Amino acid sequence: MKVKQWMIAVSLSWCVMQTSAALEIDCDKAQSGPEMQYCEEQSFNAADAEMNRVYKALKQNMAGRADAWQALQKAQKLWVSFRDAHCEADTWGMMGTGLGDLINNCREALTEQRTAYLRRLLREQLYGETAPMNAEMDMSAMSVESGTASGYEPAAWFAILGSFQMSDAGSKAASELASVAQQALNDDSIIMSESVFYRGLTEGLYVVLKGPFETSANAKAWLKHPLIQQHLPDAYVKKAEARVMD
Repeated sequence: MKVKQWMIAVSLSWCVMQTSAALEIDCDKAQSGPEMQYCEEQSFNAADAEMNRVYKALKQNMAGRADAWQALQKAQKLWVSFRDAHCEADTWGMMGTGLGDLINNCREALTEQRTAYLRRLLREQLYGETAPMNAEMDMSAMSVESGTASGYEPAAWFAILGSFQMSDAGSKAASELASVAQQALNDDSIIMSESVFYRGLTEGLYVVLKGPFETSANAKAWLKHPLIQQHLPDAYVKKAEARVMD
């Protein structure tokens, strides 16, 4: 039993170290090929995450209109396939270490265009066809059903074991941390999620968390577990509102 606990603890530390190494890259000062490739990937992932956020808001605001949602869902899947195929074709014949950057740049540009289109659809749903094009929308305040600020659970406290940039590496690290933490602490309520689903957390991150707790004291008491204290000293408590999900 002690050997198993030790192996879990080592795995927990490895997850944290792997993530810390990835997060040390400053994209404003990136110069090497790998650094630039990493940052281009991060930039695309941020654009893709924003598009998905607007897309999910559309889904939430199309409740009761199954036919319309299914049509949009089909169109979105086809569009994603088109985007990826187009960018592959657009860079056909090119070689070198910068090829991945060119593909990501292409995908990011098309994704931003698609996001603008989806935002226009959402604006029309929320404000009507006569809505001004510059109408500002608080995406984090959208209701699951009506587009108001009521689509969230009451504010509560969450214990955050780790947060990770939205990339393939970040997703893998967050998933591994959640899995190892569940085993080490024998607690299946520890989950990996996206911070966009918690109003009050920094957006654009994968998070590994447990909650909600009724009080800050309860959350902090849970973080005093010896394994957390030893291997995740940067874990913290944050007050947030969890989005109501269908």
